[in-house]
Amino acid sequence: METEFVLEQLRGLAAVEPKLEFIRAAAEKYELPEESAARILAECDLIETRINDKRLKMAVIGEFSSGKSSFINSLLREELLETDVLQGTTVLSVMIYYSDAREITVIENGIRERTVYESAERFRERVRGLNRGVDDNSPISRAEIGLPSEFLKRGICIIDTPGTQSVNAWHDETTRRIIHEQADGCIVLTNAIAPLPASLCRFVEDNLSDMLPGCIFVATKLDLVKNTERRRLMDFIAQKTASDFKLDAPLALPYSSLDVMNGGGDAELSRATEEKILETLSANKFAIQQRGVLSLTRQTIDALLENMRSLSEDAERRRCALEQAATVGLDEFVSKEIAAKRVEYDERFADVSRSYCSKLDDICERMERELDGELDSLNTGDGVVNFFKNLPERLSEVGNKALAELGAVDGSPPAAFADAENISAELTAAFESALTAQYPTLTLLAEKKKPESKFKVAESWNTDLTANETLKKNVLADGEKDTKNFMVGWGGCAASGAILGSIIPGIGTVAGLIGGIVVGAFAAAKGSNSPKRLKKLRERTAQDYAAVKSRFFEELKSDLTNAMRKHSNACRSAIDDTAREYLDFYKEAVRELTERNNAERLAAERRIKEIDDDVRRLRTFSEETENILRHLGKENRL
Repeated sequence: METEFVLEQLRGLAAVEPKLEFIRAAAEKYELPEESAARILAECDLIETRINDKRLKMAVIGEFSSGKSSFINSLLREELLETDVLQGTTVLSVMIYYSDAREITVIENGIRERTVYESAERFRERVRGLNRGVDDNSPISRAEIGLPSEFLKRGICIIDTPGTQSVNAWHDETTRRIIHEQADGCIVLTNAIAPLPASLCRFVEDNLSDMLPGCIFVATKLDLVKNTERRRLMDFIAQKTASDFKLDAPLALPYSSLDVMNGGGDAELSRATEEKILETLSANKFAIQQRGVLSLTRQTIDALLENMRSLSEDAERRRCALEQAATVGLDEFVSKEIAAKRVEYDERFADVSRSYCSKLDDICERMERELDGELDSLNTGDGVVNFFKNLPERLSEVGNKALAELGAVDGSPPAAFADAENISAELTAAFESALTAQYPTLTLLAEKKKPESKFKVAESWNTDLTANETLKKNVLADGEKDTKNFMVGWGGCAASGAILGSIIPGIGTVAGLIGGIVVGAFAAAKGSNSPKRLKKLRERTAQDYAAVKSRFFEELKSDLTNAMRKHSNACRSAIDDTAREYLDFYKEAVRELTERNNAERLAAERRIKEIDDDVRRLRTFSEETENILRHLGKENRL
């Protein structure tokens, strides 16, 4: 037959397998969205499965009472399916295929159970019982029926679908799923007495839009239509399907199941319809494969074009980001931010400094009163002398206690120092946020390590006990001298204290004065412990003690205040240093990003060129497939 020869030529030109292989490779090669890639690969598998299945699977579709069961029985030339005027004759998906033996396979809860029947009657009864009591909650999902039939032996599988527009909505859903998953062609049955009702047309339009070119419309129960009305009936069906479904020359055929089974007058006409159906569906099986390839090709083209667009947009974003990153004015922006952060730091630190200095003043005043109280409580001259002899160690204890009350323990800084560091850290973080907001490309710098500010306790806050022990020995030695040597002893100790003061600021500076007090005490009342000596000793040392005490606390406050100021300056400078580090790092990052972007841009351009070449190839596939389908339509009225 000429049509079969043409089909063989078209099959040779179609070359579906290489196209599927190309599409599958493209879906796996490029970075497509996971959902798109999965859909394309699944469609490839489905088309490949249909190609390898040489049987022709035709779905029979019709509303309840359209004669669907009678139509299938007449094709099989056997009263296999139950016919009934009531809705619900077929509610289960059933595939009927050729088998040497009569057999039924039921798929229940995913498990296949096959039964062979020797008795034709028991076989029919079981087939008819499949649809009884089955609903959407039934564990039976579908059934497969094998029987020896000359019609089926020609490589035909009939898919009996639940009737459309039933009282159970799940019937329509089952029909829809079966058609798309299994059918190679669709036979749409319509009752010749009331052809193409609105409900059937709506179902076809909603569920078979992608398969409409391959649908064959068959008018059943032709024996109920007068001979004079038949031509007008078939013209009406052809015109309505062409108009409603936008089809070119749709195929509409007449059929009488009753006459086929009983040898009536329309038996030959109906058998001719059967042959036309098989001839058309044979071509349509190939056409459906081609439509699947065409749809798949278009999906792949769209996915690749989207991938190309994404690559181009990413490259453009990087280019714009680099242009924005290299914008002139970064230095000015950084300078303004640093200036603003300095002002804010000074304002916030002023409160910390006031609180710190106030607390230090209170501590020093209290400890000075404690020292005075200790001295005032002494009631012997020896006690006063010992007080002054031990004054260096006592003042060292006072200094360490002051540090402890300020939060400086075991070499840690005063607590207020941490406040300064926190202000610096907060303002540094604020600078980072402002910088990355102004220059989004710098987001990668957010993880940059911040400079650490380290604190060391000033050496002047640790009394040099060895030096003090030497000083005491000198003082005691000088104390044994005659009163006339008083001035010499005073001057020597003062000189010694001045020397030590250059080594040990604070404590050391007053050491000479302390030594002078002790010498003066010995000179004032040597060897006596009378009240008169005590009074004279207090009078002689009062002025010097006041000077030493005042000098010590002044230098203690000065040292601690200066250390706080120095630490504050370091914290303030940390903001500047961090900003400068960011600026330098940023400039280096721009250089590195530019180099990397150039490499990525070239890679993206090569990738886009590769995708574009594949899209061109796919478009060639699409054009070839469209030409094949147009030729099939002309040859087979599809």
